[in-house]
Amino acid sequence: MAGRLLEWFEHLPLPLLASATAPLAHRQRGAVAAWLVRRLLRNTPALRQRIFGNLRHIDPTLSDARAAEILDGMADNLGRTLIEILHPQDFLARAPQIRVVEGGGLDHVLAAQRDGTGLLSVTGHFGQWEATRAFLKARGGSVAALYRPMKNPFSDRFLTARYAAFGSPMFPKGRQGTRGLVRHLSQGGTLGIMHDQKIDEGVLLPFLGRPAPTALLAAELALKFKLPLLPAYAWRDADLETIHFEVEPPIPPSTPAEMMTAVNHSLARRVAARPEQYYWLHRRWQIRNPKHIAELPGWAGRCAPVRL
Repeated sequence: MAGRLLEWFEHLPLPLLASATAPLAHRQRGAVAAWLVRRLLRNTPALRQRIFGNLRHIDPTLSDARAAEILDGMADNLGRTLIEILHPQDFLARAPQIRVVEGGGLDHVLAAQRDGTGLLSVTGHFGQWEATRAFLKARGGSVAALYRPMKNPFSDRFLTARYAAFGSPMFPKGRQGTRGLVRHLSQGGTLGIMHDQKIDEGVLLPFLGRPAPTALLAAELALKFKLPLLPAYAWRDADLETIHFEVEPPIPPSTPAEMMTAVNHSLARRVAARPEQYYWLHRRWQIRNPKHIAELPGWAGRCAPVRL
């Protein structure tokens, strides 16, 4: 009982933030959320150190001033993205204003949605990551999503309901969710996967010039069902309000590891160009699997440095 009560109190800031910002216009909401996240990241040593540690893991030459600049930019993007997720209907109403950048892959997505032929989209925690699904929903489509359930059951239910507003069904990671998404794809559905979260399994693949444990599921599903695998991204303009959306051409079919290497490189190019819009709090490069640890000596000299 005490544990459940503690979970409820830990969850409470989310509904309070949603309720407190409900009367505000979306620009005001975004400014408030960005300010709150900036204060949190600047003034919580553990979070600040994790962000700086990730940044310097990628670019050891990064100055303190540049690291602080990226942290503040990340807070601006993260705060706005969070508040847009907490108020999904408001963001969906603005989704038709998302600006399309022709990248060679959007026609594949629209055709798959129109014909019910199935498709896999991959993205990362970059920019406004739910804008890709919001864009397609605004045009009459729907993209299901694979997600990692939160440890706090109250927060998990609260946020999953809001994520589902951008597209459904929602499949939790795990055996039950995998069965559901396999059925969904076999029936011609479209699925979006966030592929950049830390995973202790998978294989070591390069990401931003460093080895990172990477799940192969997206590529394995694409090969199994003979579906195109397309990276898709949505990012903010300098005004933090205008959102651009691009779908890249399909990743050529090969082996799962080769395909996911291409996916990692795709996201890395986006992050290197706009590091302020990436979620640097993930323990993306943490390596704990003994198999991966044994492979690390072979990575010496295999990755080129990335400057942020």
